[in-house]
Amino acid sequence: MKNLFLKRMLMGGAIVSAVTGISVSAMAQTVTEPEPVNISTTEDGSKFFDPNRLIETMLRDDAAELEETQSALADDLATAESDFKDAEADLLQVQTDNATDLMEISDAETAVKNADTALKALQTDIETKDGELTELKLDPVSNAIQIAALEADIKELELKETEASDLLSDANTTLTQVQTENADAVQALTEAETAVTEADTKLKGVQGEIDSAQQKFDAEKTEVETLVEQLEPEQVFALNRSLNNAIHNKFGVDIDAEHLQLVLDGDFNKLQINSLTKALESKAKFLYLAEKTGNDKFLDKAESSEQKFMAKIERFDGKFASKDAAGDAAKSAAKGAAKGAAKGAAKTAAKSAAKTAAKGAAKGAAKSAAKNAAKSAAKAAVKQAAKNNAKNAAKGKKS
Repeated sequence: MKNLFLKRMLMGGAIVSAVTGISVSAMAQTVTEPEPVNISTTEDGSKFFDPNRLIETMLRDDAAELEETQSALADDLATAESDFKDAEADLLQVQTDNATDLMEISDAETAVKNADTALKALQTDIETKDGELTELKLDPVSNAIQIAALEADIKELELKETEASDLLSDANTTLTQVQTENADAVQALTEAETAVTEADTKLKGVQGEIDSAQQKFDAEKTEVETLVEQLEPEQVFALNRSLNNAIHNKFGVDIDAEHLQLVLDGDFNKLQINSLTKALESKAKFLYLAEKTGNDKFLDKAESSEQKFMAKIERFDGKFASKDAAGDAAKSAAKGAAKGAAKGAAKTAAKSAAKTAAKGAAKGAAKSAAKNAAKSAAKAAVKQAAKNNAKNAAKGKKS
């Protein structure tokens, strides 16, 4: 590419050199081709084509954030797990220490439940038979015997219902009495159960934060991997190469799937990719300085520097679209230089000609003026001499 560039420089170099005296080597210093990276000569350049390297780089900050979250919550998680185990142990101890009292309460509670179940079953049977009786009474003559039998069944069920209701009332009275007698055991049990519930809630909260951080990382990882697969090899190379320095300095760089999507949507070339990464690097640096020094001016600097590099992305749109772009630029530059030099030479020649013409005209005018002056002087002298001669002649005749 470089040889092609120099050849094209030489095409216009002869003209430029002849007119301006500027050598081709001097021109080469002023018109520099933005030469693409020679991958074959780049030390271990093949590593920049590795999409896995790019994925790892892209996820570096996310992985660090996940690790930081896990580390920050590690003590909380350990404490929550320990508290939950202790709460369960305390509950078991309360249940053991108050086993007899709690069993008495449990039996009373069971009696209440059984009595309540029996009462509800009787009430359901009565409601069912009341419905059947209503249908039979639509034809009381034909259904007289069935009606009498059903009414007897209902009456018996109502007696049982009354007994079941009394049993339920007695069971509730007994339960209240047992709970009162064993109030301390009930209180201890309630407190122990509450402690277990609270410990469990705290443990789930901490674990939820860790799980959320992991899910966030996994989602970003999936998105990054998907987008990297869509990149051209040249874009992978450019991103890896541009980010190589950023991942080794203390400032880091905050680049994520959103930026990859930007590269894909804009079909960025290497200059645009470099501008993007420079924008992110610059922002990261000043944010670091703002945090380190506490000086908010660095926050403004972070924003302005990012905008400066981002603005270059549009400016570099279309660069390297053609392999001959640099050669064409050189040819155009040489052509322009030759044209400028010729124009300058013509201007100088015209100026010199005008100066010479003016000088010649002035000289001719002076010569003509002198000639005319001499002619006028001679004419006046002849005229004066004739006048004097006539005057002398007249004077001699008189005498």
